[in-house]
Amino acid sequence: MSSNTRVADSFKTPVANYQLDTSADNDASVTIPWASRCISIYSRDKQHRWNVNSSSGSTTHFIAQDERLLIRMPDNDGQAIKLHARVNGTGTGSLEITAYAEDS
Repeated sequence: MSSNTRVADSFKTPVANYQLDTSADNDASVTIPWASRCISIYSRDKQHRWNVNSSSGSTTHFIAQDERLLIRMPDNDGQAIKLHARVNGTGTGSLEITAYAEDS
């Protein structure tokens, strides 16, 4: 394996965990350091809408209840990324986020 080969995102080293307590009425957000821009998002309790570096709303990215997404956040010129989320519908829920080391 060459020294430039990177391991698949799902096998990266977890370095931080975050939880957003969300509701349909308010946009919640968390700041994720640039070095941890590979993340896993898990939607607990409710469907969610989420967005990167802008408020979440009824037309932003969707994640179903009990779904997990493994994503690499977009390039942000080496700056921290703010992940925003809200419940898609009514009530309250939580979005669980695990950040992974970029070069693991």
